[in-house]
Amino acid sequence: MAIRPCAVGEGCTHSAWGHNAPLRIEDRRATRPVSSKPAFHAGHAPANQKRYCPIMAGYKDPTFEDRAALAQKAREKALKKLANKPVVDEETMAKRKAAQEAREAEAAEKSAAKRAAREQAKAEKAAAAKAAAEAAAVPEPTEAELKAARDAKYAARKARKKR
Repeated sequence: MAIRPCAVGEGCTHSAWGHNAPLRIEDRRATRPVSSKPAFHAGHAPANQKRYCPIMAGYKDPTFEDRAALAQKAREKALKKLANKPVVDEETMAKRKAAQEAREAEAAEKSAAKRAAREQAKAEKAAAAKAAAEAAAVPEPTEAELKAARDAKYAARKARKKR
């Protein structure tokens, strides 16, 4: 971002309000003086001081060399971070491995219990369905039962005619 100084008495060209413009967040970030001297609020700077006003600079595309240099720096930083990492001793590794195996065994036991409960529920449901089907199923009448029903029907008809 290019920063252009303007005299306190002059009107700024970056806004229609001049120096009395309410500063937006973007303006507050960009309105930093180039020197180490503190920035002054609008109209409060001494006459010999200048207020710096932001003017947006064009976007600069990074070249291939810039991108390659950034990638190399990132690579070096990652390698340095890995090199500074402390080495884990055998005792700590053994503890971690034992804890992991215990967690895996607990998870396997939990899974087996859940699977067994699911299988038991499935078997109970099948048994209940079978019992319901047996209760609902009416057996086919035998020849003797059919003949007895037919004879009862005929006897009832004869009884009605005799009346």
